[in-house]
Amino acid sequence: MPKRKLTRIVYSGYGDTVTTECRKLLSEEAHNHDCLELEYVTSGEGEMVLRGKCFPLKRGCIFMVRPTDRHSYRFFGEKGIVYRIILPASCVPDSLRRAFIRNKKRGVAYAGDRVCLYLDSMFEMLMSCPTEAPGEDVLYARESFINIIVMTYLKLYNQAGGGLSPVEEELRGVDDAKYYIWENYQNKITLTQVAKAASMHPRYISHIFKKHLGVPIFTFIKLHRLDQAALRLRGTEESVTSICSLVGYTNYANFMRDFKEHFKQTPLEYRQQNKGLDLTEDFKEEMDRRDFIPPSENNND
Repeated sequence: MPKRKLTRIVYSGYGDTVTTECRKLLSEEAHNHDCLELEYVTSGEGEMVLRGKCFPLKRGCIFMVRPTDRHSYRFFGEKGIVYRIILPASCVPDSLRRAFIRNKKRGVAYAGDRVCLYLDSMFEMLMSCPTEAPGEDVLYARESFINIIVMTYLKLYNQAGGGLSPVEEELRGVDDAKYYIWENYQNKITLTQVAKAASMHPRYISHIFKKHLGVPIFTFIKLHRLDQAALRLRGTEESVTSICSLVGYTNYANFMRDFKEHFKQTPLEYRQQNKGLDLTEDFKEEMDRRDFIPPSENNND
């Protein structure tokens, strides 16, 4: 079995850091994170729980995990070997973004023996790329390997019936809108921009956003900005005025009013009461809550 191997590589053309690793593991507790993740099992047998559904883990299992997707897995007997690619959301081009977020119901596919050998070689070549002062040819090779791996996954997933139903298409649009908001909340956001990111008409994305998440788009934006402000108040020494600007507010009075209405405290009172406390788990739980899709007669997820 290969030794644990961890390299940090730059995804050519996007300027952010991508992590690839191959490691041996027996189990991982339920968790989620702020990154987009692709994982490929090259050996071992076990089970994985993704968004409350259980899937068998075996050689050839390949799946994508979106931000806020709660997942865990364990292997039986011998430790399994898993290749993993972790992509910060901000570095994923539009062509691959949809690949990562169109897995609302399943997100899991299984490769046959021939495809497994192909994926093995792709991951091995990706992991063997030098990380010290890589040239343009190396950066291009890395980008090509990642694209090939993602497209292979998509083909397997679609062949297994992973295409989108009308309701899933709506959820895809909602996800696109959420990711655009998460990445651009520090700037002015218009309904037209959100609709363009979701590839939908402004009136339609407004309707399905409230339908599936229970709040209008601009309420969601406001709540996300306030959550980010709370994170900064608890974990930094930045002034309230600076935080107001950093989370996308252009009017200080509006920020103070919204913050007090949401948290029942002024920003300074909130900081004094919560200074230094870890908000990570609270924040993730809140994001999980907002990611919850209320059941309906048209949604079998």
